[in-house]
Amino acid sequence: MKLVKKLGLAAVACLAVLGMACKNEKTQSNVITLSEAEEMFAGSLNAADTTQVLALGRQFMDSIQAGNIEFSLAMLAIRNADGELVPLDEKQKEQLRMRFDQYPVKSYELDHYDFSIPSLNDLKYKYSFTDEPDGGTLGLMFNPVKAGDTWVLMLKQHNQPAKDAKNSLSDDTPVVLPGAEGRNEAPAEE
Repeated sequence: MKLVKKLGLAAVACLAVLGMACKNEKTQSNVITLSEAEEMFAGSLNAADTTQVLALGRQFMDSIQAGNIEFSLAMLAIRNADGELVPLDEKQKEQLRMRFDQYPVKSYELDHYDFSIPSLNDLKYKYSFTDEPDGGTLGLMFNPVKAGDTWVLMLKQHNQPAKDAKNSLSDDTPVVLPGAEGRNEAPAEE
């Protein structure tokens, strides 16, 4: 009988400790480091993700090189004020049309790509805008984002961090997990 009481008390104590641990887990912040967020995101990706992102980038670059500017621009998205992915507006399209009219893609090569978190990634191309062997080159940086199971191309904005830029984020930068209070999935850069 004493053994049954001791086992019962031990079980109650274990449940109490487990309950406290679960309560503490739920009350902890949904903020983790960029390094932890990148590790979590990388664990959710597979070879098909890389293939899809590279295919989107190649499709855009091939299309723009062939002079299909309208088709290429229709591939791009932006986030509206509510955080939803939407097509570029006419003003944004016009700015990009002018860029690609003035600096057309004559040839290009993949510079690098890097996955960080669903809303912040790098896909960078270098392209020549002249036919001359030592002619001018420019970079074009995309921010491919994952929306559900689909990747969408966005252009990297000048204020968005990139792995190869001066504004790259450190591994200990705080990141708010999706579903936490607020709508931030990545640190806000001001």
